[in-house]
Amino acid sequence: MRDQKYLFRWVGKHIEKNLKSRVGKTPKLSAVDRAKYLKVLEETLELGLHAKIPAGDYLGTGKSIKLTRPCLCFTELGLGEVGDHWRKYGRMAFGFTKAFVAREGGGAVSYINGAQNHPVVRILERLQKMNQRKTGEGDKLEDLDFLWHFFKRMKDAPRPASKSAPRKPVGAKKTIQLSPDDEAAQLAKYPAVMPLPYLDEHEWRLVYNKNTRWTPLDTSPNPKEAHFPIQAGSELQVR
Repeated sequence: MRDQKYLFRWVGKHIEKNLKSRVGKTPKLSAVDRAKYLKVLEETLELGLHAKIPAGDYLGTGKSIKLTRPCLCFTELGLGEVGDHWRKYGRMAFGFTKAFVAREGGGAVSYINGAQNHPVVRILERLQKMNQRKTGEGDKLEDLDFLWHFFKRMKDAPRPASKSAPRKPVGAKKTIQLSPDDEAAQLAKYPAVMPLPYLDEHEWRLVYNKNTRWTPLDTSPNPKEAHFPIQAGSELQVR
């Protein structure tokens, strides 16, 4: 179930690197790690949320469309529904209203199949070629580059295993051969389940934009890291 009002950003995976591999009982927080979390909280309140370019996210054939801007990723999963989500990202959460994130230019990501022949991927690849050709129109290039960051590839989503058909007796009526996609759709029907990684995260993003409150952490035209300053109480409402 999605949270109707709040979005949460979980942090701390750089502090507890083995959280994702642990199952069952919540691991005890050491005094050293607790101090590191408090340091993150202090820095966040002073400087803002720390953002990097999402690692491993890309679109298109041969990774032709790469994400190049620092992003803040949030989940719609509420604190009472988060399950083991925090094990991927750390156990400290910062909560904001959806209205605030939307007002600052953020929004929900669109999950798409990363296959080369997916119609959305083909459209984005055409836009990417336009992006590369129009080198003299900076504003249009900026707008298109911003667009990629609100799509997320559902990578590693496995196809269900094909079921071997029983051998038919000689003279039996020939059946229509299904295409691989149609066969996968048949096998994925209820009650079978096809896992879709990332879809359960209900992700929203705030993407770096040099014309807003973002503070880049280097002087290059395309910074790799940035801070997004926030005000506790009026903007940061849950922590």
